[in-house]
Amino acid sequence: MEAHQQPEDIEHRIKLHALKDRVRIRDFFRDFDKRRAGHVSQAHFRTAMGYTKMYFVENDFVELIRRYQDPQNPDRVNYSQLCDNIEAIFTEKELEKKPLHTFSTPSELVNRAPIQLSPQEEENVAMLLARLRERVKIRRLLVKPAFQDFDRKAVNKTISKFCHGVGCVTRDQFKQGLSNAFAGLDFLPSDYNLLFKKFYDNGDVNYIDFSAAVDPELYNPASNGSGSKPRTPMEPEGLGGSFGAMSLGGVNLEQEDAELAEVINKMKHKVYTERIRVTEAFSDFDKLRDGCVTIPQFRSCLDLCRFSFPESVFPRLVALFRVHTHPNHVCWTAFADMLDNVFTQKGLETNPLHEVQGPSRDVFEAHMRSVMLSPERDAQFQHLIAALRELVHIRPVPVKAVFQDFDRGLGNKNANPFCHRLGRLTRTQFQEGLATLFPTFKWMSEHYHLLFDKYDDFQDGTVNYAAFSQDVDPASNNSVGPGAGTGNVPLRATSSSTDALAGTQFADGGNVAAASSQTPTQVDVDILLPDLMARVLRYRLRCQEFFRDHDPLRSGLITPAKFRTGLEMCRYFQLTDKDFTTLEMLFADQKTKNIRYKDFCDLMDSVFTQKELERVPTATFQIPYHLLERQRNMLSDEELQAVEQLLSFLRDDVRMRRVLVKPFFTDHDHKLMGKTTSSYCHGIGRVTRTQFQQVLNVIFPKTEFRDEDYHLLFRHFYDNGDVNYIEFSRAIDPAPGELSSNLNPTQVFPLTR
Repeated sequence: MEAHQQPEDIEHRIKLHALKDRVRIRDFFRDFDKRRAGHVSQAHFRTAMGYTKMYFVENDFVELIRRYQDPQNPDRVNYSQLCDNIEAIFTEKELEKKPLHTFSTPSELVNRAPIQLSPQEEENVAMLLARLRERVKIRRLLVKPAFQDFDRKAVNKTISKFCHGVGCVTRDQFKQGLSNAFAGLDFLPSDYNLLFKKFYDNGDVNYIDFSAAVDPELYNPASNGSGSKPRTPMEPEGLGGSFGAMSLGGVNLEQEDAELAEVINKMKHKVYTERIRVTEAFSDFDKLRDGCVTIPQFRSCLDLCRFSFPESVFPRLVALFRVHTHPNHVCWTAFADMLDNVFTQKGLETNPLHEVQGPSRDVFEAHMRSVMLSPERDAQFQHLIAALRELVHIRPVPVKAVFQDFDRGLGNKNANPFCHRLGRLTRTQFQEGLATLFPTFKWMSEHYHLLFDKYDDFQDGTVNYAAFSQDVDPASNNSVGPGAGTGNVPLRATSSSTDALAGTQFADGGNVAAASSQTPTQVDVDILLPDLMARVLRYRLRCQEFFRDHDPLRSGLITPAKFRTGLEMCRYFQLTDKDFTTLEMLFADQKTKNIRYKDFCDLMDSVFTQKELERVPTATFQIPYHLLERQRNMLSDEELQAVEQLLSFLRDDVRMRRVLVKPFFTDHDHKLMGKTTSSYCHGIGRVTRTQFQQVLNVIFPKTEFRDEDYHLLFRHFYDNGDVNYIEFSRAIDPAPGELSSNLNPTQVFPLTR
């Protein structure tokens, strides 16, 4: 017959069960309390308490019901009050109102009364644990996972779904866990009984305490009493915490080992330039994660990272990182930490005020030779680069982007898997890239060898395509446009061009003049913006295409860095650092500190059409062709009169024969002929002088042009070394509506400035 217990004793048993199994008692009552009133019927109370998997007799239910019976309705039980009393062992109610208050679990529930062992039993248990501890240390065993498979929460399907692992197993499960964790070790029945009594916990065995007892270094690193992590046998003896005499900028070994120091510096240089993640190369060979690998595995990892060094250096490198207790193992973590010092300092989170100094550039640049060609070959090289630069200028192509498709970090299957894009190509890849970029250029073997000798600065058979791109196409590497280094002056509109922007409104309600007065650089915005709008109109640019990939959410905002990247993708803007800063300040969003690129694109697109024009069907829009006015070669009055007579004659011929002038020039447009050029803009509106002369002979077959006529037209429609056929077409074949009876054609398309 079950003994009669008081309600306090019953609650104490429930608290022990809830604390041990992490049970949330309140969750068992939620299904029976639809209105969340905190009361349930007596039958529902018995059913919910039965779900807790605790053993209750009838007298226990009677005492609990009597204690928590609702005074107003005797048939219902106030379970909410019972749950508050039980949950008090985990936290205190309304603790958020007392932020400085500290809470601790009642000591009578936490402190278990262990089974008292005799002195002889204590000595036997200590000897048994020492034997197990030595086996764990030698074989590097993980003891805890062997018992977690038997944890009640993990294996018992009938256990409550509202509790976590209890940290205890039954005696039979503990025996089986010992057999799995210490395979090949025989245990006597007395050994089991000693362990049962030592780690007894409410009828079960606490495997958490047992795991900590046999593997103290894993669960208590500071158990050696020194207050720091004990020295493991996997640390190299000769290096210590600071890698001996090594430093961040380079390795300063003894003078007699200067060759080894040079090899390590070369490894650092390779890690820094190729962004190699050394740790990932070793992690697959270190199954136990103890920080050491065998000597053959160490050599394999070095080959995997593609470190090249003399064979005589390898034994000294192994000796430097050898584990003092395991002569056949190498501490690869110390080796990886030494190389990773070129990026950051380990343990920096413990010293947040420390400033990390970048790696010494002298250490890494010492391995890059400055290629010096003979005077004769250097002259040939300069002539070749000038020819390639001229081809890029005539037919704009993204030089660097073409080579990046061959970059070993992305396209080469045999590439180092632990590095990013390298900026270097093999000679075959570089040769293929040249053939793609310059298909019409007649390449000779001497040309290839000349470029190979100049840009193989590592002396490893690779080519530095980044330096080559900088030489032939400076616009692809810096913020200066295609005219940088060629003597071309960036196009700037005159003050008369600012009238088109006088009333331009921005998203913040300001205008150009107001925005320019607020920029700290004091740049004349009234000159910069009309210049950009003129380029958009001249080259038919769709500005949004340059920024769309950087704004996947289509929020209209991007970071300043991405804004600069989008502007640099447009080769025709030719912006300087000062221009970038001006645009960033002008279109900056005050809340997010990002750039309102959508407003910038809307302003640029205003040269083609008016935004939301469909809402005003009667409105008229005129393209601001006056933005295209530029400084031409000055002609004398007699030359201007001759040009006007020639254009008048051609205009009459076009009107009589109804000839479409522009399509004849479109076939020769540089942009349309370039297959590798940008896909974000239309034809550039220019042709060479030879092409212009050929097209004139096709359009006007019966007209005999003199050399003076060609020369006058070349000078009058000159545009960056070519002839602007767009303006020529408008001059001799204006669109309907552009001319009125009261307006002279030369006033719409001025021949002078």
